[in-house]
Amino acid sequence: MGIRVATAVMLLLLVQGVHGIEVISHTITLDLSASPPAAEVRMLVYNDATEPLEKFRYPLPGSFRQVEVLVDGRSVDAVVEPSTSGEYTYVTITFPEAVKRGERVLLEYSYTPAGITTRVESPRCGTTPCYMLSFTPKLMSATRAFNFSVVLPPGYGVVESSPPSSLGSDGRRMILRWELEAPIPPQLRNFGVIVIYEPLMGRGIPFSYILAALVVAAGAAGGAAVYLHRRRAPMEEKIEVLREDEQKIMKLIVENDGIDQREIVELTGFSKTKVSKILSELERRGIIRKEPVGRRNKIYLVKRT
Repeated sequence: MGIRVATAVMLLLLVQGVHGIEVISHTITLDLSASPPAAEVRMLVYNDATEPLEKFRYPLPGSFRQVEVLVDGRSVDAVVEPSTSGEYTYVTITFPEAVKRGERVLLEYSYTPAGITTRVESPRCGTTPCYMLSFTPKLMSATRAFNFSVVLPPGYGVVESSPPSSLGSDGRRMILRWELEAPIPPQLRNFGVIVIYEPLMGRGIPFSYILAALVVAAGAAGGAAVYLHRRRAPMEEKIEVLREDEQKIMKLIVENDGIDQREIVELTGFSKTKVSKILSELERRGIIRKEPVGRRNKIYLVKRT
């Protein structure tokens, strides 16, 4: 009898499938032109679980200030709880009315992120000041579509970045976009993006040229990427985003071009094997190069022309 019941339950699960919470669309916009930088998150959530959805817990990267949450346009209170690692801060809300199975709800988060940009010294930047954005959003397992945009300040251009899906402009500001669609690989659910940017006027580029290029970028079909003073990535190049561990290593290389491989091991706390594996992968992608110095390896960013 027990075997028959177990078999019936298994067949029922196979027919119905596994139900839960799905994120139909997940959009994040970082506006670096605002002072201080502003972040907006929009998620369309669908409840395919048996039980009504009464609360929702969402992790925001790092720390932030002045978070506001809207549920279908209605303001709700949020409970903020930093994670033990400090890498994320959890925001929990209670829905005004429980979201029943088969219903959708639009969640909107507006907040001021802290510590996502830093000034960096790098040979890539010459005498002009360079800034680096480091951001690691977290995707829920059942996310169908993810869109991440970074809006640079007016008059700023990209020095290097995790290759975006597209790069365009609104006529004043450059906008980088990354897009992922289901099925999203598990290794990209915690991906990190690094963008190094600088004021183009400091490069001696006339403002009229900058404006003209921005207009061209804004009007290009399909959001074609326009880099003002860097090589454009091939259109066939796959989207490459950095995992969290890769991002930590890249930040060190950007800030210390020519860093000793053993220093990376010490500063990250990663094992020698892990650091060696990540550096080999970054070298394979053409992002960094190794230069033997005695028995050591010095790590440099690959210079683009």
